[in-house]
Amino acid sequence: MCGTAGPVAKVRDVTEFSPTVAFSAGQLISTVEDVNTFLSELLAGELLPPAQQRQLLDTVHVDGDKGHGGPQDRYGLGIRHFKLKEGCWAWGHGGMIPGSATRTLASADGRRVMTMNRNGDWGEQRLEDAAVETEFCER
Repeated sequence: MCGTAGPVAKVRDVTEFSPTVAFSAGQLISTVEDVNTFLSELLAGELLPPAQQRQLLDTVHVDGDKGHGGPQDRYGLGIRHFKLKEGCWAWGHGGMIPGSATRTLASADGRRVMTMNRNGDWGEQRLEDAAVETEFCER
């Protein structure tokens, strides 16, 4: 995220900001529960026919410094395969616009899902990454 954390963090008033500048990135209105249910059922293979599921998860290399992720991440049809650390991967997506950052991840079988939102441009990415790694890699 941009900016500085703590009491010296620059706060931006985004009251009048329209997320439509990010095209479809700002168009989802949902609850964390619904996003988690969708991603869980998607990865569990409950929403798409098998051929479409294979196409969804057929990934290509993606530049990891574009948003959340690392240099070994892969991207499918609207879903990213994140390498969290050696031997630990999760599926999901994230996005950022001024004033908000959202990230949702799931295990390959859809049994573990995590969605987080940060309403601000500050914070420490390493703390968010630590929470994700704890959920998906520390088991």
